[in-house]
Amino acid sequence: MKYIYAGKFVKRVKIPLFEGIEPVLTRPGKLIFWFKEKEHTGEVIEVEENELLVEYKKPVYGQNGLNAFGEYLDANFANNMDDLQADVDEKSIAIQENATSKKYISKIRGYVHYDGKELLVDNRIKVSEITKHKDLVEDLEDNNIEIVVTQHDTARDTIKEGVTLVSERIHVNGFVGAKSRLEAITLEIEGATHQDSLQYAKYATINRHKGTLRCHEGKISLLEGGVVHATAVEIDSSIGGAVYAQDVTIKHVKNNLKVYASNSITVRLVSGEDNLFKINYRDVPVVQSKLQFIDKDIKELRYKLEGAKRHSLGKVEELEKEITRLKKEKEAIHNSYKNAKITVQEPFKGLNNIIFTIDNAHEIAYKTEAKSYPPFYLEIQENIITLHPVAKSIVIEEK
Repeated sequence: MKYIYAGKFVKRVKIPLFEGIEPVLTRPGKLIFWFKEKEHTGEVIEVEENELLVEYKKPVYGQNGLNAFGEYLDANFANNMDDLQADVDEKSIAIQENATSKKYISKIRGYVHYDGKELLVDNRIKVSEITKHKDLVEDLEDNNIEIVVTQHDTARDTIKEGVTLVSERIHVNGFVGAKSRLEAITLEIEGATHQDSLQYAKYATINRHKGTLRCHEGKISLLEGGVVHATAVEIDSSIGGAVYAQDVTIKHVKNNLKVYASNSITVRLVSGEDNLFKINYRDVPVVQSKLQFIDKDIKELRYKLEGAKRHSLGKVEELEKEITRLKKEKEAIHNSYKNAKITVQEPFKGLNNIIFTIDNAHEIAYKTEAKSYPPFYLEIQENIITLHPVAKSIVIEEK
């Protein structure tokens, strides 16, 4: 053998040292991406808990082979040859393996992230922008998915014109375009909303608001001509716009803002003029909707009460108590003006309007001067209603 390396041969000679045995495959290994069958439904692939995402079907050998190391070439030897070559997130994906297959199964409901290097399921969707023709996920209303939309180019809308997006949580790190509609339980917009845009949420936080927002609780940094319908809303600063809520809190009001509330309006500073602060539950859509639900509930309970009086006397007392409770709740709304307050903590800088509405035919209006006022409220003595602290009264004639 030493002559082979000593250059003693005229030409190179290949000497076979070992001849292995090739395995005979009955079925080759196959990697199936089941989740990709959903790609036609949208850009983001949503999966359910316990859903099969990827399956590796191991090769089946009719005859095993043998390599130079004396190892048998069988299914065990070839396990990873065609298997998924990516990191798998153990928190969101379970692996089930047996002699014939290896399955990758989602542990949670969410969307699939696969880039060739990593496979995971997450409930956060991150995109740079959303256009009208981009479908993100199906059945969005109750999907436990958070959509994060980030666009750092301030000249472009993150939510494009005409987009409708519904999810449990939406976080927009940019601007919301015209004729768009966002619906979420929790909504956060770090940019601005277009004046022709709509937002619906249980809890909403918006930096600059120019559109129309309907929510249970809202927090707005700058109200810039926008409209807010809420149960309770907190606003840092406002330039124009309109607010309709049970309770309204504003740090700084400039000019041309209209505030309609049923319970309270609290403002730290009013630096401008031509603002309206009005107590009237009839002007607040949230309260009107609540009254409609109460009337509907009372009607249904009365129907059940009639049936209980005939067939189930044991339920009568409970139903009567519930009807009485709802009637008191309705009456409290109708009389909300009696306990309502308008508070402006610092002195007014100009002329603004304070209004308390008693009923469809009576209201007390007052135009402020450039000075400080204690909280505005009503005092009711028989048929005389007085607006304090300015001692302006009206007489309500008995019907």
